Amino acid sequence: SDELVRSVAKLAATASDEVDDATAQSLALLQTEEIVLAAIVAGSIAVSALLAWLYVYRNVTARLVRLAETMRRVADGDLDVEIRKVANDEIGEMTDALIVFKQNGLEKRRMEAEQQELEEKRAAERRAELNALAERFEATVMEVVHGVADASGSMEKAAMRLSETAAQASEQTASVASASEQTT
Repeated sequence: SDELVRSVAKLAATASDEVDDATAQSLALLQTEEIVLAAIVAGSIAVSALLAWLYVYRNVTARLVRLAETMRRVADGDLDVEIRKVANDEIGEMTDALIVFKQNGLEKRRMEAEQQELEEKRAAERRAELNALAERFEATVMEVVHGVADASGSMEKAAMRLSETAAQASEQTASVASASEQTT
């Protein structure tokens, strides 16, 4: 019986040592698994962050950069730039607004061209009216000049006739005076 108790005690001690060894191995394995699990979680977070960054960069940042460049070109007056709407999100709404801005710029440019054309047409009409007025004035002045020249020629002829008549009268007066002297 003593031996039985010793055998049981020895078996119990051996079992206790084996349980302690198994517990230590389990704890070590658990710590290793925690480290592996932490590494997997950290790796998953890093990969998720990288994927999120790539998504944001490719789908948001790159689109915003392209939209900003297009906006600069439109603001600088390049209304021939192509504006492409990629998605129906907030950036798409900004693109819609830029398209409206571009269309308004094109309409303004068209209206300015029409206004310029109308002003040039009015200026040409005004020049034509002034030229016609100048031609009418010149024609009227020429008529007056011709009338004055004709009147001047008539007056010169009349003056010559008067001068001839006066010369004849003077000769006749001289003849009459000479005849009257001879009679006396």
